[in-house]
Amino acid sequence: MTERAVIDLKPEDLVQDADASVLSTIQYPHKFELAAKFYERSSDVLTSLHVDDQLLLYSLHQQASVGPCNTPSPHLWNRVERAKWDVWKQLGQRK
Repeated sequence: MTERAVIDLKPEDLVQDADASVLSTIQYPHKFELAAKFYERSSDVLTSLHVDDQLLLYSLHQQASVGPCNTPSPHLWNRVERAKWDVWKQLGQRK
């Protein structure tokens, strides 16, 4: 995928088969640009993405807007918040 194609990519373009992950083929910083697009607009498309892609977009957005994860981990029984925290924490000190 070319740099121009990534910039012009719309959230609707990411909806594919459940087994396919377009985001895994896109490099940084273009991943952040896509994450920012998703969080700047309210879209039903986000919920139609694979859960792994949703978590990746969330973690990239948090990393870019807040920085490295330095919050305490949520309790294990809060599975959604814990999954979001785990993915964000895995990004480490990336800038």
